[in-house]
Amino acid sequence: MPPSGTLQSIGRLPVEDLAVANLSQAADAVSTPDLLQTSSGRAVRLVGAYADTAGIVLILRSLPAGHPMVQISDDSGPINSGYGEANGVIGDLVVSYMQPPRAGADGVAHLGVTVSNFVQGPPGPPAVGSANSGVWSFSVSLKIQPATPLTLSPTLTSVGSWKVTVEKFELTPSVVHLRAVVDGPSSIDVNQTAFALLDDAGNPINVAGASLVPKGGQKSTEVDMSWGRVFRATTYRLQVKGGCATYTSGPASFAAPPTPASSPSAKGGKGQALTPLDFPAAVESLNFGDAMSGHISTGRPQSCGAGSGSSGQLFS
Repeated sequence: MPPSGTLQSIGRLPVEDLAVANLSQAADAVSTPDLLQTSSGRAVRLVGAYADTAGIVLILRSLPAGHPMVQISDDSGPINSGYGEANGVIGDLVVSYMQPPRAGADGVAHLGVTVSNFVQGPPGPPAVGSANSGVWSFSVSLKIQPATPLTLSPTLTSVGSWKVTVEKFELTPSVVHLRAVVDGPSSIDVNQTAFALLDDAGNPINVAGASLVPKGGQKSTEVDMSWGRVFRATTYRLQVKGGCATYTSGPASFAAPPTPASSPSAKGGKGQALTPLDFPAAVESLNFGDAMSGHISTGRPQSCGAGSGSSGQLFS
């Protein structure tokens, strides 16, 4: 299925977008179709997309910044998963789904993305006049990035009075992913603080996503959690606290993720064109208002120039 929308060229994505999407270490696996659709006077671009066995990430770009409704489907039908939002650079919105796509007959995920009703300001019920009605539709094909299964030792089958069935514990290019079912306690007693991934120093790694929902009754909970991968070689330990007990797995050692060819540290490599993100950042203080609102705190000068005004000449 060819991409749907007006195809643009953007080069690499902003490092800020990749960071909030937990994709800095998987930058080479992120698709950059940059599809453009216009509706109700607003232009929306799908500038980035990524999928693995833990979920889906979309990066949308539109100004003025806002919070839209996003619906997604694949060849098998709608993907009925909640999603989270995070802001990247000004105008960029990272949308993350905890459910992975289903591959088509060709082994590739064919996604349909429908964006609607941008609301300016913080997420929540829109104030009068703050909603931008419209529909922006995209279609894009993605390779589902594979995962490496991880072994829990000792085997995790129970924690105190909790019965635990591990369905997946794996390492994707972007996250460490756990999917399990907890039986025994009420679903309201099972929360994400019960599950932690520890690094080699015993410190908890930041949670990238979490979904805990009742499964078939109030005494069964489906747990789906992801933690961002760290950039250096480390060991991981899974820790679960519940049922008046604590389970801690033995250490699993991993080398540092490979440096993406599209990362800032790989700038100027053979066959790679320089982009504005390859130039050193400089402190700025620019405020925009009216039709486009936002604050710019850094810039990346990439050329020299001169000008003059009431204060004299300026060289930059």
